[in-house]
Amino acid sequence: MFSSRDTVEIVHIINKIDIGSEIISRIDTNLKTGGLYYTDKTGYESHKRITNSTLPIPANYYPLVNSVYLKDESGDDPKR
Repeated sequence: MFSSRDTVEIVHIINKIDIGSEIISRIDTNLKTGGLYYTDKTGYESHKRITNSTLPIPANYYPLVNSVYLKDESGDDPKR
């Protein structure tokens, strides 16, 4: 795992899963994102995603090839 003031890298190593199984990562944070985040669907470009709390939880799952990023929109410096 790599971390710095602005970045956290989480690496998952998965050896074997059963056919038909899915793997998810849930990230909980105190960042003020307004439910907005970005995922890379193809490995080349990021897509804007918005969490919709009126839908079932699986409706807010998205395919992820390489990365996801969040932005803290509050303007507060969490290191202070």
